[in-house]
Amino acid sequence: WKKGTKEARSVIDFLGKKAQRDRDAALRSLLVMSLGRIGGDNAAAHLAGGMRNCDQVMREFYYLALGISNSDDAGPILLDTLGRLKNSKDRAACALGLALCGHKAAAPALRELVEDGHPAFVPHGMVALGILDDPKAIPIVQRVLKEERDPMIRREGAIALAQISRNGMAMSV
Repeated sequence: WKKGTKEARSVIDFLGKKAQRDRDAALRSLLVMSLGRIGGDNAAAHLAGGMRNCDQVMREFYYLALGISNSDDAGPILLDTLGRLKNSKDRAACALGLALCGHKAAAPALRELVEDGHPAFVPHGMVALGILDDPKAIPIVQRVLKEERDPMIRREGAIALAQISRNGMAMSV
């Protein structure tokens, strides 16, 4: 089927409704990620709607799926959502969704959250800044690497620096 056709919209609508209503959480997560992979504005609309009404276990899937949806609305929706989230794990998934959709306007908020230092957010927040290729994050990530002893956080910081430095920036840690 071709994107944009009536048949494609019908399939996306079916997947969107099933992703919100099925009893099986594993199936719902796969349906949500399928919508993200299919992409486009119709799929993103289902993801944005489902994201507002889903249970805790599904939120991260919605954030990531929206991030890969190739919708122009994904970045602004996720950035608005990030500002309202209180749970650091949810913020981390939302940050990765923002990075996946390439929403560079999110970088200042992500830098601030990394500097706040919540251990559930910092590793993914640094990776998100790396994916966004945010050079202003370099000193923040360097500081985390100097001060942090947790190997997982240090590993993610190194990955972030590798992503940022792909433009040939020299740095020392």
